[in-house]
Amino acid sequence: MNHRIPNGTGLYPPISLSLASLSIMGSFYQYGFSTCFTFPFLRELSCHLWITGDRIVLAQESFFALHGPQLAALHLQRYYSSPGYAMRDLEWIKARCPALRELTIAMRDWKELPVDPVNMPPVEYLGLRCEREGLSSRHYRIPANFLAIMDEHSMRTKSPVWYNSSIL
Repeated sequence: MNHRIPNGTGLYPPISLSLASLSIMGSFYQYGFSTCFTFPFLRELSCHLWITGDRIVLAQESFFALHGPQLAALHLQRYYSSPGYAMRDLEWIKARCPALRELTIAMRDWKELPVDPVNMPPVEYLGLRCEREGLSSRHYRIPANFLAIMDEHSMRTKSPVWYNSSIL
């Protein structure tokens, strides 16, 4: 990012871009999205999500601290959660994206679907997509059970927060 001008402190000021939608195909660290740019109008983000403790995730954390509160739509590409961490991931999203209205999760296999549908962020639209093709009907039990539990929970709590969900 050599095209930026130092601001006198030896640091480069971030470039403000007026994008409403952004797709990040690699890591936040790789492209400098957490330090080189600001997106004051960003409402929709498509990205990979890593919730671990390395520097890639620190850049992601910085990005979400700045832009997460304004996001209305989040599309997770190739989502994968280590066994036992799905609830942590969902809590992470809920904490950083309080205005979220739309969540799409694309995963390689239905087995990677977050295991805790009760703790999904309260959204108006939930899209689920499996990249694996040629699955038999028994493989669709996983998302069907997931949606059934989610629906049952919203009926029990009388808070229908999932108005529209689809399996893409």
